[in-house]
Amino acid sequence: MQVPLANIERWLSQGRLHKSPLLQWRSRLQEAQQSDESMRNLLAFLRADNADSETLKSCSPFVGLLSQTELDELNQRPCISLDLMELDEGLLRKSFAAWQRVFGNQRA
Repeated sequence: MQVPLANIERWLSQGRLHKSPLLQWRSRLQEAQQSDESMRNLLAFLRADNADSETLKSCSPFVGLLSQTELDELNQRPCISLDLMELDEGLLRKSFAAWQRVFGNQRA
């Protein structure tokens, strides 16, 4: 959670015009650190496919989680499917490792 929270604080200190999404993200991330149930709620929110979640997710603080090499590998693919069954094993491992760097060993 350190990377997204640091991103939020940096962006807020830069005087962002629209602070509301950043404040909402900060609240959600800090709450998720308090209990397993709160973490499950955050993970459910991140997986949700609805107008409420998509609006906030369009201002995601999760930049910086993947290395430049990982980003380059993703950008070389013509189309990235969100279906995990279609990801090759190496990319799946890298994605999971990035997720663990942020969220530790929390399970949904």
